[in-house]
Amino acid sequence: MTLQLQVRPFSFLLLQPLRTATGVLLERRGWLLRFCDGDSGALGWGEVAPLRSEQWLHCQTLLEDLPQEMRRDQLEALIHQGPGAFGFGLGAALAELDGVVGVHASQPWQAAPPPAQLLPAGERMLLLLDQVLEQAPAKPLLTLKWKVAIESAELERCWLEQLMRKLPATAKLRLDANGGWDRATARSWLDALANDPRLDWLEQPLAIDDRAGLEQLAEIGPVQEILDEHDGVVNVIDTTDGNIMLSLDGGCNGCSSTPMTAMQIYYSLKKLDHVNDVIFVNGELPEYMRTFIDQKMAKEALSGGDDNPPGEIV
Repeated sequence: MTLQLQVRPFSFLLLQPLRTATGVLLERRGWLLRFCDGDSGALGWGEVAPLRSEQWLHCQTLLEDLPQEMRRDQLEALIHQGPGAFGFGLGAALAELDGVVGVHASQPWQAAPPPAQLLPAGERMLLLLDQVLEQAPAKPLLTLKWKVAIESAELERCWLEQLMRKLPATAKLRLDANGGWDRATARSWLDALANDPRLDWLEQPLAIDDRAGLEQLAEIGPVQEILDEHDGVVNVIDTTDGNIMLSLDGGCNGCSSTPMTAMQIYYSLKKLDHVNDVIFVNGELPEYMRTFIDQKMAKEALSGGDDNPPGEIV
C-alpha cells in the first residue's frame, strides 16, 4: 500500500507563559500529518507536538526527510525511530486509516472530560486558589489543575496540604507532573491522595516510557499517563497460564493514542517472566505493531539483551 503524505507546521502563542517540568512554554508548536491511501481515498490524521526543544528538533529533521509518497511498511518501521511524539503522530494517522479510531471505528470518539481551571505553578497557586474559591459558589462543578514537579517535592507537598485544606468536598483536582517525578516521589504523592475522592487523576507522573512504573502506580490510584486528558482504564480480564487478557476502556475508547498505549503495554508485559502472551480482547493492538514488537524482542534475544530501560521502545 502506497500512502500520500502531507505535513503542515502549526504554532500559536499562549495567552500567558506556562511553567511545566520541561521548562517554560511561551508557544505551542508542532506539525499536523495527513496520510491518504491512494487506492481507497481513506484519510488518517496525526499530530506531532513534542514539548522538549531537543525532541522538537529531532522530529523536525525526521519529518523533513519524509517523501510525498511512501509505502505503509516503510512508515511503520519509522514509528520507533524518533521521539515518542513522532511515533505517536505516525501511529495515530495509521490507526485512523485502519479504522481503529475515527469516523469508521466501531466505537465513536470519546467525549472530552470536563474542562479544568489551570492554577499557576509554584506558591502562586495558593494566591489564585483563594480568588477561584471566592467565585466557586457560581460554579456547580469546580475542577482545578495544578502543574507540579517544578519546585522541590518537599515544598510542593507543603503547598498541596494547604490546597487540600481549602478545596471544597465537591471539587476535583488534577495534578500534572509532565513526567518530572521518579517512582518514589510519585508513589508518595499517590499514597497521600489515593483515598481522597477529590483527586480526579494524576497526569503523566513518570516518563512515558516507564510503563512498569506507571502500572505500579495505577494499582494505587487514578494515574493518567497520556498528555491529553482522556481518563483511560486498563482492565485485566484473565491471567490463566501466563496468557494475559485485557482491554483498554474508559477514555481509551476512540482515543487516537490507544494503539501506541497498547503496544507499550504489550512490550512491557512480554518482557516479564512467566508471561506467554498478551491478548487485547477489543483489538486495540494492530497486528503490524504486535509483529514489530515480536521481531524486536527476537533480535534482542539473539543479541544477548537490550541496553534500553525495561519497557522502552526505541
